Amino acid sequence: MQEGWDVISQKVRHLPSHLHPLYVIAGAQGSGKTTLARRIANEGLGVYINLSWALARYLLHQGDLALFTIHHLLMCCEETLSSVPFVFDNIELLMTLKIQVIPFFQDFSRHHPAVVIWPGSVEDGVFQYSMPSRDDYYYFRDTVVMVTNLENKNGGNV
Repeated sequence: MQEGWDVISQKVRHLPSHLHPLYVIAGAQGSGKTTLARRIANEGLGVYINLSWALARYLLHQGDLALFTIHHLLMCCEETLSSVPFVFDNIELLMTLKIQVIPFFQDFSRHHPAVVIWPGSVEDGVFQYSMPSRDDYYYFRDTVVMVTNLENKNGGNV
């Protein structure tokens, strides 16, 4: 289901009041996920975090991504004290590291509301990224996480 900006922005605004303040915006390449993530930040509804950049910064200081934890992610974000959600984009590296991404962000959201830009599909509570034969393949089932699926730009984008 395609949701417009008004619906998405309302979900982000009300996210801190949720028991599980995690919201996933999913879509294929070219669906406008990053544009939407930046709009959320530009309108003051969240703080945009390019996770690839944050992980590169962590790697420069710590040296081993295999040991990356929720605590480290919180430390990467601590410079920006904010009451609005963090909006995490470019999360693909987490799949390559074989991190259970959705549980990882569920744990993070216990400390701070989070919007995660998901670079794959979510249907009926099934999160998928990549193909089963690839090393970065990710599959997880969770029907509790709030999700919005974006259509490709050809199908009408937010």
